[in-house]
Amino acid sequence: MAPQYNWNQKELPVADVSVFPGSGGDFWVRVGDAGPAGRLMKSHLSNGKLVTAAEFSYPTIPAGTKVTILDNPGGMVIPVASTAGMGAAPPQFASIVLRIGDPGPTSGDIVTATLQSGKLITSSPIANDYATGTPVYWVQVGHQAVDRLPPVSRIFKWSEWYPAIGVDVGVPDTAGYNGGAVDLHWKAGSSITSDPSICANVQLQGFCGDIARRDFTKAIVLLRPGAGGDPNPSHTNSWLDGVTPSKPVCVNPSDTYPVCTGQDYYPLYADGTTGAATKSIVLRGLEAAILMKAPVIQ
Repeated sequence: MAPQYNWNQKELPVADVSVFPGSGGDFWVRVGDAGPAGRLMKSHLSNGKLVTAAEFSYPTIPAGTKVTILDNPGGMVIPVASTAGMGAAPPQFASIVLRIGDPGPTSGDIVTATLQSGKLITSSPIANDYATGTPVYWVQVGHQAVDRLPPVSRIFKWSEWYPAIGVDVGVPDTAGYNGGAVDLHWKAGSSITSDPSICANVQLQGFCGDIARRDFTKAIVLLRPGAGGDPNPSHTNSWLDGVTPSKPVCVNPSDTYPVCTGQDYYPLYADGTTGAATKSIVLRGLEAAILMKAPVIQ
């Protein structure tokens, strides 16, 4: 049976609520284990029961599901070896912005924090579990005109311009798919989703986006619009982030995965470089791809 999704307050299946804060409003809990299967929820005690905050959506939670309170959420001390060089938050941010660990299914949480008496204190909850020695990165503001560009894996956010903007994709390809005109519904979301239950649920069809396509002489541009993901994906274990990636799709319009023929394409990265050759693509909701017909040499 497909999972059911709800937007109302719901009691969490906790046998003993005595370990949870009895006052002070909402607090954060993780429902399920750390990682993609877990779900971070804001909750509170009501008449001796642990209930979720109304604004969160989630699958129906079976009895016996593990529920973990996040220790002092919004006030944890991150035990970094040194806070030297961190200083105050950049002027673009209200707080210091951190990434804990490298991006991955069970790591890479983005949290905010402040320096208090030489200690790094979080001001937002941490979704995953981390071992001693996990690297902690903090956001610094750089300027591409004067600063050396760091590896793309260390870039938190680009500003108004980034190197990929300077890459030439050519002009609309009249010899390409659809004569170079845009096709907003090249692949229907219902045919390429990795979770058909989302498309079948009227409340969640905004997370079941079609793939749009336009062919240019030097590249193919793909876009999957819609609400397909946590609108503020600060935590890697959001259930919507885990279920919305599409199935692999062949770039050649006449092919059906896994039999993808035709030429190779090279995904364009934000830093202006291209990735390994591919004949297929996977897109999450709100994700796009520029597939170059030849690798970009910087």
